[in-house]
Amino acid sequence: MHLVAPIHSGSAQTDAFKELVERLPLPAIIRRGPKVVIANNAFSRTLSREADNLVGGSILNMVHADERERMHQYLVGGSKPGESRSIGPLKWLRRNGLTASLEIEVAQEIVLEGSPAVLWVLRDVSQQRSIDTRTQISDRMASVGTMAAGVAHEINNPLSFIINNITFVQRELKGVVKNAEKLG
Repeated sequence: MHLVAPIHSGSAQTDAFKELVERLPLPAIIRRGPKVVIANNAFSRTLSREADNLVGGSILNMVHADERERMHQYLVGGSKPGESRSIGPLKWLRRNGLTASLEIEVAQEIVLEGSPAVLWVLRDVSQQRSIDTRTQISDRMASVGTMAAGVAHEINNPLSFIINNITFVQRELKGVVKNAEKLG
């Protein structure tokens, strides 16, 4: 799907469109090739960087080194009008050196200020991955706990049998000793 009306610089339409992108609650950028033309505050916050430091920069320098080739292939791959291409989550670099796992949710070709561009709306899946990881760990811990309880039960049953029989033998031996003392 293409934006029908081109957005020309200096027009109220351009300002309104930029305001719309800025107000999006999800991270969003407008790019030409690998170059970022507009980055909204949500994108800046997600990467812990100032929007001014992102605009004009290459997307390839914003993703983790392990992801650059995949991003490059996505950028040069092109798509047919109306075709949606997915790349899946990518590790993007934050200012503090950590990464954010972002997925391109919407990729819309537009004409901005007389030149073709692409609007990306991204979704931060870092928290979801963290929750998934913690859930998996919790499930494993629950399994280990269940297994430990089963092992303890298996050890406790024979041990209880032995302890009960030792108590029985002690009682019986006391009786035998008393009878032997009476006889002897």
